[in-house]
Amino acid sequence: MKKTSLLLLLFFLILQGYSQENAIQNLPAAVSGSLTEWLEKIPAGREALYGFQNRSDFSRASLGVPVQVFTLDDAFFTQPGAAPSLKSIGEWRIPVIVDRQNCALVTVVKINNDWKIVDLGAHVLALELAAMQERFTPAQFAEIKLFRVYPLQSDFLFYADPQAAPGQIELLPLHSATLNIDRLNETPVKTRNLDEVAGMIRETLSTNNQNR
Repeated sequence: MKKTSLLLLLFFLILQGYSQENAIQNLPAAVSGSLTEWLEKIPAGREALYGFQNRSDFSRASLGVPVQVFTLDDAFFTQPGAAPSLKSIGEWRIPVIVDRQNCALVTVVKINNDWKIVDLGAHVLALELAAMQERFTPAQFAEIKLFRVYPLQSDFLFYADPQAAPGQIELLPLHSATLNIDRLNETPVKTRNLDEVAGMIRETLSTNNQNR
């Protein structure tokens, strides 16, 4: 009986994991119907700021591979000395693609059990994701995640299990992080682990507070 229960639990967990993975793969299709509506919100004459040449690009736009967004757990900011850990915020960024080129990103969240686009922009980040995608196989890129430090408006990419130990999560700083977080450019290191980056985040936040 105990063996049967364990097998049923294992089957349920596998089925649940498959359902979640399938839902994420179908995420672009779930929100593509509202993409044109969001593109039309771009003010006339400002298309280039979003990565588009002109408004005729909108009719050829499609959505790419979703990237899940993580951030630091609240304890990192509220409890001095708390170890850094990552948490999902239920948000995904999906590239808007025209002629195989990333132009912008849409932000997608689940509202009342339906996926919705809630924002459009991030042209520079979209280009950085495109450059990263060229370095990985499709299966590998599907595992890439975005780590966002909201108080510093800074982004990183990572490939590890978000529940891994901080010293085992290697982060690749993107352009926004190198601009906004002190000491990231002191040495020519491509990646830094979460422990190292957490220290730099604390230092930068402290400096910013002192300069106010």
